[in-house]
Parts: sequence; C-alpha cells; structure tokens
Amino acid sequence: MPNLPSLSEDAGLYDVFRLDPALYQHWLRFSDLALRRRSELSPVEREMLSLFVSRLNGAAYTAAAGEAALELAGGAPARVARLVADDDEREVGERLRPIFRLARKLAADPASVSRADTKAVLDQGWTEETLHQVVLVVCRAAFVDRLAIASGLVPPDAATSQRLAHLRLRHGFTPMVESLAREAGGSGGAA
Repeated sequence: MPNLPSLSEDAGLYDVFRLDPALYQHWLRFSDLALRRRSELSPVEREMLSLFVSRLNGAAYTAAAGEAALELAGGAPARVARLVADDDEREVGERLRPIFRLARKLAADPASVSRADTKAVLDQGWTEETLHQVVLVVCRAAFVDRLAIASGLVPPDAATSQRLAHLRLRHGFTPMVESLAREAGGSGGAA
C-alpha cells in the first residue's frame, strides 16, 4: 500500500508525478536528456547503469521497471544482479569497470568519490562529457528510487512493466510530459 493517502494501491510513478505536474514535467524532460541523448555509452550501458543504481538502492519499483527496459534494449538483468554483488565489477569489461565503480561509490557513499575515481574513468578513454553523463544517470536513478521508495510504490506485474518499458524506450518521457502539461493547464514552460 502506498505511503501517500491520495495514491491507489496500484499507483505508479506517473500517479506521483500528477501530484505536482508543473514540477515533474521538467524532471521528465531532464530524464529524457540524461538517458536518451547521443553518447559514447550505448543505450544498453545506460540502462545497465540505471538498473545497477536502483538495485544498490534496494528500490524494487524502479528496479522492476529497469529490468524490463534493459531486457527490451537487449541487455541482461541477471548480469546487473551479478554486478551488484561483485565489488570488482567483473561483469563488465575493463573499459566500463571504472564507470561502475564510480556509480557504486556515488550511489552508496557520495562523499567518498574522489578525483582518483573520475580520473580512472577518463584514463579508460571516456570523455569528460561521458563522465558527466554517468554522474547524471546515477543522480537521476537515485532521485527516482527515493521518490518511489518514499511513496511506497509496489512494482507492477511483469506485463505492465514490459508495456511501460516499451513505451519509454520508443517514445521517451514525452507522452508523460504532454499529459502532465495538459493537467497543469499549460505548456509547462514556467514552474
């Protein structure tokens, strides 16, 4: 049962977003940019990173959504489960290893992130732009994980998770932004 009295038992993140449509329109636009813009990281790698953080955070709702999205993108959720359990990040190649080490530290103990962590990413040939995107993806996942956990959201069934993941991977968050803009009574340009 959700922790917010206005939410139904089968509430999802969209129902939480409806509590403040003007605010969450901006959040969803940010999410699209963080997850879908052109990048050195493949869509599968970005989905892996997002699911990795949700698993580290113990966020069942967002992890279920992330598993469905990763599968549809062509990745293996079981690989991420092993990655979470492996402090050495052996599930990814040498080039991705410092990215996942940085993500682990940023998710679990942000104050422990050091110049050595970011240098390790850059030393593997990643650009500073990609390093910044990794930080954004981790921060985005941490925010939405905490929002789902605090709201008491329960993961939907597998078929619903797959349907929602398919829509997100195909269209991004634009349909939700448009719907929230209608609910907010405008284009959502000003908060």
